[in-house]
Parts: sequence; structure tokens; C-alpha cells
Amino acid sequence: MEVKSFYLKPKDGQPIAEYLPGQFISVKTYIPSLGYEQPRQYSLSSAFTPKYYRISVKKEKNQFNPDGIVSHIMHAKLAGDEIEVSAPAGIFHINPLSEYPLVLISGGIGITPLLSMLETNENNNRNPVVWLHSCRDQAVHAFKDHTDYLEQNNEWLTTHIFYENKNKEDDQAIHEGRINLHEVKEEILIDNAKYYICGPEAFIKVQYNSLMQLGIAGENIFYEEFGPQLLHLN
Repeated sequence: MEVKSFYLKPKDGQPIAEYLPGQFISVKTYIPSLGYEQPRQYSLSSAFTPKYYRISVKKEKNQFNPDGIVSHIMHAKLAGDEIEVSAPAGIFHINPLSEYPLVLISGGIGITPLLSMLETNENNNRNPVVWLHSCRDQAVHAFKDHTDYLEQNNEWLTTHIFYENKNKEDDQAIHEGRINLHEVKEEILIDNAKYYICGPEAFIKVQYNSLMQLGIAGENIFYEEFGPQLLHLN
């Protein structure tokens, strides 16, 4: 399993701190091979509930690089294990009470904060949402069944899925290759929409530049980079 979700419940049984859809928490866990604790930030991947925080962790292939060490330790955790977490934080989020349409653009595990936005929208305003998601193939398509269910049962949601390696068995509606916003511009050029991008650095650069080419104002584009924070686009 490449992506595993964790439901983090307070040890004292008290309600958790509230958060905005798109924010993250810091998780600190002990790394035996290093002999000390390591912190990592993980996006909250569900709409707010006072009972738990949900994070969804991708297991990196190389368990000996800095990112892989923590993800492998996290995937080995069992129900009842304890970890330390921070209060939610982050400026990448939507206003749960907003009334503007959303265009969500995710690459790989960048789906997680946008899923929190989507679930919040379902619970609150049900504003129009267009979601574009890109990943390698169906085997690593996180939350596929959940997002398929949401689209099939909600008229306000439209999704466009892109697989780099599309198979003959895949749904014909799935696009082959990486996200091309110019290909679906009629779907995403929406009056008063806000655009949220999440994924690795190169992915964000391509999508941000495409939105600018399509005439979207920079103040309506928001992004969060997974990995070292290197981008300063707006």
C-alpha cells in the first residue's frame, strides 16, 4: 500500500483543535536508526471532525533517504501507538463559508489537502468544483473510490483524471499523460473561481504557468509544494 491513512485521536479524549481545510499538522516520531525524533508535516486529509485528525502518508521508495525514513516508520505504526502532533497550521486553505467556485489541481500525494477542501465543500456550501488529478497509474491513485463516489452522487463536482501510464482496462474517460490545462480550458475557466494547486515543485510550476497563460490572475491562484519549499511564484 503506497498511501496509508492514520486517524489520530487525542489520548485524553478531549476535542481536537479546529482547522481550516488545506492546513497541516506536524508529527514527531522516534527513528531507531537515527537515535532521535524527527518531525514531518502532513496535510490533514479530511473535513474537520472533533474526534480525530486524519493524515495520509505516502511510503517513499527509498527508506534510507530523509523523507523515506519517516514514511516507512509511519507505515509500520499500529493502532494504539502514540505520536506527538502539533496544532494545525498553514496559509494554504479555503474559507469554509466561501461562495466561490473551486478548481483543484493535484499531482500524486498532493491530493491530500485538496481532499479536505472537497469534503468541507460537500458538508457546507456545495459550491461548484472542478478537480483535476494526475498520477502514475490506477495502482497509485489515492482515494480513487472515494472521489468517484463523490462525483457520482454530487452534481456540483466534476473530475478529470490523468494517468501517465494508462492501460486498456482503465476507464475511457481517463486522460492519458500529464495534466494539460489548455486541453480542458472550457471546464476550468469559471467566473470568480479560486484555483488551488498541490504537488511537487515541477508540477506546480507547469500548472501555475498554464493558468497564467489562460488569463487567470495571480491573486486567484494558490499553491502548496510537497517537499522543500522552493517556489515563490506569487
